Amino acid sequence: MESGRRCFRLIGEVLVERTVGETLPAVTRNKLQLEAAVQAMTDTVKTLEKQLADFQAKHKIKLVDKQGRPVE
Repeated sequence: MESGRRCFRLIGEVLVERTVGETLPAVTRNKLQLEAAVQAMTDTVKTLEKQLADFQAKHKIKLVDKQGRPVE
């Protein structure tokens, strides 16, 4: 899009009118920050899953369903 084109952006509870040239870098930066946050949370989940698996192995804990069958 041309950078002089008008666009509207909701910041908090306020709708502001800007140009594409002003808004695009901010939106791109927000997207990159969100991707980094998702990656950090994914890494944290993987770490916690490993810790849980190690804890289960150390204490010989096995998960079973309501019928008593082992759950993988």
